[in-house]
Amino acid sequence: MAERITKTDLQKHILRLNTATGQDYDLDWAYGGVRVVRSEGSYDVTVRGSKREIYNILRGMVYATEGLIYRGRLIND
Repeated sequence: MAERITKTDLQKHILRLNTATGQDYDLDWAYGGVRVVRSEGSYDVTVRGSKREIYNILRGMVYATEGLIYRGRLIND
């Protein structure tokens, strides 16, 4: 059985994403779901989904971003 995803798990990945990108991402909770938004102006980054769905999306975003940084290819505007 899969491990339960908590709000803390999502918040840890948001912190990693914010650190890696220098941006300000946040979680928006509504209607029994969650989505990733940019805090400046609340731009939607992901669709609303379950904690598990958003966790998987965040993992991909974090790993891709950290991988680009590791290779020296990420450019922050």
